[in-house]
Amino acid sequence: MSKEEIANKVIEVINNAVKVDLANYSNLLTEKSLFDLEIGLLPRDLLEIFFELQKAFNITFEEKDVMDSRFDMLPNIVECIYEKKMAAQPE
Repeated sequence: MSKEEIANKVIEVINNAVKVDLANYSNLLTEKSLFDLEIGLLPRDLLEIFFELQKAFNITFEEKDVMDSRFDMLPNIVECIYEKKMAAQPE
């Protein structure tokens, strides 16, 4: 799965989980926090997104995934999922 495919699915999961259309903010998603006032998600939204992403990608996030990077930034979320999916692939 490519990073672009992951990003598209993450956006879809976020849209469905918190009922926000991130397409309206596509120009902001690579440089702004999802909590930025222009995007407007709340910390409680991130918790719901966290669990929905685990289900959608069949992965488990660890505390370090959230604490070691800005998990409120779309590129960081995508990178974390990509790394987990790559690590799970057989060699």
